[in-house]
Amino acid sequence: MSTLTVEIPQTLEAALRATRVRRQMPESAVVCELLEQALKSEMIPSSDAALWVSQWRGELRGKEKAAIDEERLSHLLNKHLR
Repeated sequence: MSTLTVEIPQTLEAALRATRVRRQMPESAVVCELLEQALKSEMIPSSDAALWVSQWRGELRGKEKAAIDEERLSHLLNKHLR
């Protein structure tokens, strides 16, 4: 994962802070999620597992607290979805 530093207007910072508090997530996680949504059409999934996850992202409850383990997910998909 890489680090990105950006300057944003105070109004956007206030909205980010409010979203972080409401969702009980770190600011970086909120920013990553929103960037991912905004850039979804530009992203190319790196594997079948990533493609599957990208289609279902946002549909599963508790995704903020669950880390995606691509190797494990790929194993499960290959084992159970043949």
